[in-house]
Amino acid sequence: MRVKAFACFFTCLTSVLTWIILQHHLTVPLPVWEVHCERIREEAISLDAIGLFFECLPDDPLLCKDQQTLEQNRRRLAFYERFGARPLANTLYETPVKPEDDCPPYLVFDGLGRRETVPAAEARAIVRAILERKYGDYSGAEYNKMVINSTSGDPIVIRPPRYLSGKVTPGGPGRLAGEKEMAGGQ
Repeated sequence: MRVKAFACFFTCLTSVLTWIILQHHLTVPLPVWEVHCERIREEAISLDAIGLFFECLPDDPLLCKDQQTLEQNRRRLAFYERFGARPLANTLYETPVKPEDDCPPYLVFDGLGRRETVPAAEARAIVRAILERKYGDYSGAEYNKMVINSTSGDPIVIRPPRYLSGKVTPGGPGRLAGEKEMAGGQ
C-alpha cells in the first residue's frame, strides 16, 4: 500500500495556551484532503487549541515567480479559506531568508470557528516556536528576530478573504467565489 497523504500535528503547550502546528503532505484530490482537514480540526477542538497554524505557499506573483506553482498556491489557499483559514497579514513571515529563495510561505491561521484572530503576544510566541523548531540554523537569529518583531498589532491582522463568497460556517467549508451549488444537493 502506498501512502498518498499524511498530516502530522504537534500540540504545543506554552503555559496554559495550547496551539497546533500542522505539517502536511498532499498528493490526493482535494475532496479526500477535505475529510482529513475536518478530522484534524475536530481533534484540535477536542484539545481546546486556540487554532491551527500552518505554512502555505503564497498566491502573490511578487513572491512566487513560477506561474504554474502560483496557480496551485491560489487553489490551495482558496481551499483552506473555505475552512476560515487565512494568512497572517502585516508581518514579515513571508520574507525570503535568502535573496534567491522563491515562494516563501505565508503563516496561515485557522481559528477553528471559535476565533477570528490571535493576540500579538501569543502570535509572537507561536512564530518564534515555528521558526526555531522548523528552520533552526537555516534562518538564523537575526532573521528570526526580524520576523518575530514584525508580528505586531493587537490582535494580529488576518488577511481578508480573497476567494470565498459568503460566510464560512464553523462546522464545514464555505463556498468559493464563482462556485455554483449543484442541483439536487449533490
